Amino acid sequence: MGEHDLPLKIANLIAYLVVFGVNAFLFTECFKNNDGNDDSDNLKPLTNDTDERPVPDTYLTPPMYAESIWFLIYILLAGFVTYQWFPAANDAVVEAVGWDNVISSVLNVSFSLVLVYADFPIANAIIAVVLLVVLSKVYHNLEYYPPKNIFDRIFIHWPFVIYTAWITMQTVNSLWLAIPFLDTVLFSSIVVIVYGLIGLHFVDYYHRKDVVFSATIVWGLIGLAWKNSDEGPIMIPALIGSGLIIGGIVRVWVHQAAAWWRLRNQRMGERDPLLRT
Repeated sequence: MGEHDLPLKIANLIAYLVVFGVNAFLFTECFKNNDGNDDSDNLKPLTNDTDERPVPDTYLTPPMYAESIWFLIYILLAGFVTYQWFPAANDAVVEAVGWDNVISSVLNVSFSLVLVYADFPIANAIIAVVLLVVLSKVYHNLEYYPPKNIFDRIFIHWPFVIYTAWITMQTVNSLWLAIPFLDTVLFSSIVVIVYGLIGLHFVDYYHRKDVVFSATIVWGLIGLAWKNSDEGPIMIPALIGSGLIIGGIVRVWVHQAAAWWRLRNQRMGERDPLLRT
């Protein structure tokens, strides 16, 4: 471990605890302020005064059940801040992720606090864009540190892949909140189509064949289709896009299985005796 590695890893741990703690507190307080309403899609964030305001909502705001993906992200990030202490993770953590995880944590907390305590959607949109840029940098840096084992894949790559994909959709929703005239069925349906193309690109045409990134987009699209079930121009492209992406994911899995089978048979053939009796 280098002399600068220890401060980074301690900062990663502290950043995670702060992000998880702040968001857990805000989520709990939102439920408390729901006036006994059992519909979890109508959470009311805290405000600085006694007047409660409803959660900002657009056609592109994921339903509450879709937002549960944050639990998966935080679980994987918990694995990241734990696994970072193992020697096998050192290079990827220090060189690929670096201090960007700490920066993204500061932005995450800032986004949550502004959303809950302030009515300033422009600020949230700016924070979301910067957060997306930071996470995209980590995502592309990890390309040069391919997983050496299953733990690298689950605790280093997957957290930032899912995080980046979900923040991509959250950033667009933040822009929709900041620029209300965009929040129409027409513009929203165009964005849903673009989501589908992005997911299809990452699984079918991107050289990494990123199933996890595309699966995250599918999760968001299915949530938007469910939420906008009364808006055909949004629901139909969301379902079609989801289907196309799922088809791409299945193709990747089939190709991987076929490649594994060919390699297995080739190795078995190489072990055959030269002379048969």
